[in-house]
Amino acid sequence: RGVLLKRGGVQRDAHRGSEAVKAGPGRAAAAVSDKRPRAPGEAAGAAPGGRPEAGAGLSAFHNNLGDSFIWAGELELLMRMGYEIDYPCGENGEFNKTCNCASLLQQGFDAVFINGGGNWGTVWNSKHVEYRPLFIRDCVQKGMKVFQFPVSVFYEKGGDDPQLHREKKILNEESRLKNFVMMSRSHNSFETMTKHFPSLNNILIPDAAFGLGPLAPHGDPKVDVLCFFRVDKESVAGQEKNEQIARSKLTAAGLTHEIMDWKDFGKYMKYYRAKQAHYLPLHRVHMGNAMISRGRVVVCDRLHVAVLAALIRRPHVYFEPSYGKIVKCRRVAFENFVECSPHSLHGARVENVESAIDTAIRWIQSPMFGGD
Repeated sequence: RGVLLKRGGVQRDAHRGSEAVKAGPGRAAAAVSDKRPRAPGEAAGAAPGGRPEAGAGLSAFHNNLGDSFIWAGELELLMRMGYEIDYPCGENGEFNKTCNCASLLQQGFDAVFINGGGNWGTVWNSKHVEYRPLFIRDCVQKGMKVFQFPVSVFYEKGGDDPQLHREKKILNEESRLKNFVMMSRSHNSFETMTKHFPSLNNILIPDAAFGLGPLAPHGDPKVDVLCFFRVDKESVAGQEKNEQIARSKLTAAGLTHEIMDWKDFGKYMKYYRAKQAHYLPLHRVHMGNAMISRGRVVVCDRLHVAVLAALIRRPHVYFEPSYGKIVKCRRVAFENFVECSPHSLHGARVENVESAIDTAIRWIQSPMFGGD
């Protein structure tokens, strides 16, 4: 679906967008993960068996396991392309001082892949967000190809946002931006980028976590309803209010339940931070699967809880976080496939936590779940 990255280049987007830039026969540096650590002093180039290498810079070490699902999906894509993954830019969750175009070129990389997610715009400000447009500009000026894996784009102040104006000034002045492939994971993100950054090679494709494909549940359910509520600023009503409503309704219905968020993963699986980053993404997918598999029905306002629930075919009800990214990302992934109806995906969208809990109770009490 969408852009298909291959060892020799990038095919045209199967859904929508412009012709993508040929990646060429050289090496690539990718902001994802590490498969084969390079020995000290070893130059980038053909890996054993003649496979090209891709390097990795920005990785998702924080508590949001959903970003690790994205990371793992990106890894799956790059490995299917035939790349061995390496780390020219470090493993510390932010671009470090060695992550610059001169360093990457010196190591033999001529293309860069940047980690995707809900991180383009003003929702989450960080050093990475501030540095990224400068990094992209410098890379394309030096003739490198840059590929931004699928992101959501959101500017709090719309077209008047100061960060948008800063990024437009940095990027739109560069004449070689056709060497930058910008992948958006929602229609509104794609439209924002094509409006404000018309010189970019804009493409609409699904969130990278869908690249994980179908997964087996980690185990049998332990409770009737598992509630996954955001505890961060993207929560609309706030985790405390959502939890109060859920506990009240589920207790009254006599249903067993648990309430959690990604920060709680340590309670359910023994976890050690991997010393080498290539162990981390699939380890975190495994942890997330173990958490989500605990519920017969999953209720959530997190995008990648809904994604993973669909991939393990666990019935789930979702309501939107602050800027409506769940339905927008699912639309891009599923809208052209009759077999991906909400019914076949075992998922339902509702307006708020009250409706979500009521739907979960109704499902549990239905004949499908052994109810009346």
